[in-house]
Amino acid sequence: MTPREIIAKAWAMTKKEKLLKKDDAGLLRLAYLCFRSKIHRLNLQKEPSQIPLGQFNSLRAGVFAIWKQLFAT
Repeated sequence: MTPREIIAKAWAMTKKEKLLKKDDAGLLRLAYLCFRSKIHRLNLQKEPSQIPLGQFNSLRAGVFAIWKQLFAT
């Protein structure tokens, strides 16, 4: 599942079943846009599409926490 599909699924679940708080949905959107923007800039520079682990730590942690909340069994 791509990041875009994950966000779309979470967004649909939020609207339909009220599973996500607005703040969580906003964080997922922000994370997706930041990652997408960074990858796009790297691609334009013909550099590898890899983001160093140290970048976007707070966004990664937030997305992981939401993921665990929604999909952990």
